[in-house]
Amino acid sequence: MNRDLHHPSNAKYLARQEWMMTCTDGGTPVFGEGIVHPRSYGSFKKKLREYVYQDKAISLPFAIRGMTGLAATFFGVQDRGFIRAGQKADIVVRDEGRIRDLATYENPHRYAEGTVHVIINGKFAFRDGAPTGALAGRPLPRPGAATSGADRAVVLGRGPRRRRPASACASSAPRSRGSTAAR
Repeated sequence: MNRDLHHPSNAKYLARQEWMMTCTDGGTPVFGEGIVHPRSYGSFKKKLREYVYQDKAISLPFAIRGMTGLAATFFGVQDRGFIRAGQKADIVVRDEGRIRDLATYENPHRYAEGTVHVIINGKFAFRDGAPTGALAGRPLPRPGAATSGADRAVVLGRGPRRRRPASACASSAPRSRGSTAAR
């Protein structure tokens, strides 16, 4: 393994690239169970904290594009990823002053801070900093992929517990038992 690949200067270089989507291969763990990588809970908030607010290596709109519209465009999801007429209402509202990734290798099951609301298909899945229990999301199959099996879907939203493939993008928005990543 090339340990230098994950050097902070390489990560910062990649974060600045137009084609770089924000994703994690951390999976969707059940909160508090098993040994997981901290990125399962903090990748998106870490990118915002480090590269937007601290280092100012990228702008907030550039970071958000890499987390939303770029991924939707890449995966061919035409009705998501942008806030405009005709799109599904998938929106994350953050408290800019509270953006922090808290998961560590020693204590990986810690939700990131700073998410105020998550709206999926126009319904609150996360409101005033807490999950609502609404299961407003559904799996969205990749174009050209077989439609059976959650392992062949890009999961956006909340729903019954599903395991996503390692290549699917995930959010660091809090998750609860029995749900998938909220976005």
